[in-house]
Amino acid sequence: MSKAVFDCFRAELSGGRYELRSRQRAVLPSGAEPGKWYQSGSMAVVWVATHGKCPALPAPDSQLPHLAAPAVAKKKCLCQKHAALVNVSVEIQPDDQCVMCAEKHFSAALAMLREPGYTVVDRALIMGDLYAASRHTVRDYPDLAEEFRSLRHLISFRARVPEIKLQHLAAKVDAVVCNELGAGPGELGVLKGDSEYSGRIYVISNCPYPRESRLSPDADDLLVFLNKAASLPYYAEHPAQKVVFHRSDAAAYGTKNPGIGDIYCYAGGNSGKVVLPSKLHEDLASNYDWHYPAPPDGLPRSPSTGYIVVHFLRRQFPKARIVLVNFGFGATNSTWRSPCHNWYFEAAELAAFDHMFIGR
Repeated sequence: MSKAVFDCFRAELSGGRYELRSRQRAVLPSGAEPGKWYQSGSMAVVWVATHGKCPALPAPDSQLPHLAAPAVAKKKCLCQKHAALVNVSVEIQPDDQCVMCAEKHFSAALAMLREPGYTVVDRALIMGDLYAASRHTVRDYPDLAEEFRSLRHLISFRARVPEIKLQHLAAKVDAVVCNELGAGPGELGVLKGDSEYSGRIYVISNCPYPRESRLSPDADDLLVFLNKAASLPYYAEHPAQKVVFHRSDAAAYGTKNPGIGDIYCYAGGNSGKVVLPSKLHEDLASNYDWHYPAPPDGLPRSPSTGYIVVHFLRRQFPKARIVLVNFGFGATNSTWRSPCHNWYFEAAELAAFDHMFIGR
């Protein structure tokens, strides 16, 4: 089997035609050719170059070639939870180096740790899961394995486990898993960027609009939502990659979205959250027009969330087509605009980008 990793698109026959269902990173199975549709169970699948566009969907009456029977690969486990390999079953051993398996063990331990007044039996199960997590990472990620071990010792000695320690460890596990998955839709993928990506990135403001007016992005587009991400549920079943940028970790700017990457423009140093680099804020501050009326009640002047995010994305994806949805004064259903920001300056600065306005 080739070890090259591709974007894999999966389509399902529905209502007399194929409809795109998902996109994922996957190894090209033996005998398969990139860009050619194949039948895999009830789904049609095709592999294309990373960040490549999905080819035209096959006709409903197409006779697609079937993939070979699943191979059994005794190698690094890539769990079904993450679907990193297609058509491959894997034998899992306790000392196989697999951060995805370690994440499952750590998540189980974390769930039991957060139960109020966990029992003696829970304690034994927690220590067992942390031991398993350390075995799965001891060679590939020894520092991470040592943190699992340290946490296990705290529990073994019946010591209090600081919440901040759990947050830091959870953030570290998440970053390592994102990195192993090739920086997919999670936070790390956007933070890494891609100088060659030339697809579309929709930056969707928090202005409300009806579900029937939702966008029709391609499967290989990136959907970026801001703060409370009011329209995120409209795209829950869409295969496009999604990420949410919050202004800060204050509740007013929304909470973390399960299964979606969350990035924060600003957050406390001990928050355990993924935060934009301070160098970006310094560069934006040096070029911002601060000459506008002072906000009331002693509030500080500052760039808006959308302004920060758009400039960040332009740096990370210089060849991408960035489309701003419901930005600027053209949005008739715009939410109240904070006097903390210089809206006239920002509107002029962002005028060169593509704009879309979705009404009520």
